[in-house]
Amino acid sequence: PAAPEAASLGREWSLGHESLSDYEAVRSLPVRSDLDCTVRASRDSAVQLVAFNASSGLCAHFRCRLGLSHCRKCRNANKGAQRVWTAGSDCWTTVQHRVSGSVDFYRNWTQYQSEFGEGPDGNYWIGLNSLHALTASGPRKLRILMKAWNDSEHWAEYSSFSVGPESDNYRLSVSGFSGSAGIGDSLAPWSNGAQFSTK
Repeated sequence: PAAPEAASLGREWSLGHESLSDYEAVRSLPVRSDLDCTVRASRDSAVQLVAFNASSGLCAHFRCRLGLSHCRKCRNANKGAQRVWTAGSDCWTTVQHRVSGSVDFYRNWTQYQSEFGEGPDGNYWIGLNSLHALTASGPRKLRILMKAWNDSEHWAEYSSFSVGPESDNYRLSVSGFSGSAGIGDSLAPWSNGAQFSTK
């Protein structure tokens, strides 16, 4: 069944459960209801998620960390105990996630065609066939989140991203770069139009 939705001041809000790890608190204020909570949040375009606590009557507003618009990850949808309203229903699909050396990414062509790893919360690769299927209906956005050794976080985003079919060796098409301060475009100038290759 689909999650309930509400429209407040022209913004759509979807009810569900969400991990708050990609969000930061903006404010908390007293309100009368879930609806009042989403109406007040709709006045601030930076607010991406709200949580209403009926027992305290408080409405907590959250925005995406790093100043990003839309940080909801599909893998976090309906996880956790926190009942929340999220702005819109779009979410990000994890393509690759690397957090440690526990999974060997030095693999052959056949292995890269399929999903491998510990799942999207651990070391993970979605698979070339899935990546092509995800982008076959039209280009998608690509967001790359990076964490440095000193825990500083950065992001890069491409407004157009697609991966071709196996018959074209999963050719990459990527353009429309934007990024956090100090991050340059190190993907499109060298990789746009390139075919996938591995060992």
